[in-house]
Amino acid sequence: MSFLKTIEPNKNRKLTDRQEKFLDYLSGEARGDLKQALVLAGYEETSYYAVVKALREPIIEVANTILAHSAPKAAQSLVDVLESDVPIPQASVKLQAAQTVLDR
Repeated sequence: MSFLKTIEPNKNRKLTDRQEKFLDYLSGEARGDLKQALVLAGYEETSYYAVVKALREPIIEVANTILAHSAPKAAQSLVDVLESDVPIPQASVKLQAAQTVLDR
């Protein structure tokens, strides 16, 4: 799932095609793995720090957008655990994860 299309572009800055691919892979196929997104977008692994530095703000926007899309599911998970009359496997871990997402 790609969240790149939901991010408002910075009007003062135009991203290159490769940068856009990197951000798209980051929120999609690479599932947040910066190094994997880098390779998938066609960058050399040695350019990791330069790319991350150049795209710091858009990377943070991708992360915030992913969290925003996950918040309703996290909230529902909290309610499900609270209302359940049966034991839920790993309930404490699920509660902590949901709470962390909502705290962000």
